Amino acid sequence: MQEAERVYLQILKQQPTHLDAMHNLGTIACQSQKFDNAINYFQQVLTYAPQRLDTHTNLAHALKAIGNLLEAIKHYELILEASPNLADIHFKLGQLLATQERLDEASRIIKKQSIFNPKISRHILV
Repeated sequence: MQEAERVYLQILKQQPTHLDAMHNLGTIACQSQKFDNAINYFQQVLTYAPQRLDTHTNLAHALKAIGNLLEAIKHYELILEASPNLADIHFKLGQLLATQERLDEASRIIKKQSIFNPKISRHILV
């Protein structure tokens, strides 16, 4: 991982707006539990490419890890606005809504994901 990080940092020195390098550095930071660094990288990517759903997903994960659940929820909602058929995002959003005691919303969102992935839904109690 250190070698990959070094390579991506070198790429950013040469191309400061290389979005894949930024995104991958954010992913490495997440894997190293350096969530503040990860958030910074992911936010930089979204400044240039707000439509990148993979970056919104990883940013939501990092935000959740530091306890910023409301911001994580916002990013999951943005993802579903752009691509409403992602069952795993429905599920993750539903889980976060449930932790915020927004149970009606959580139930509605998790039930929606059953349309896209009925196998998972059989194992979820709502």
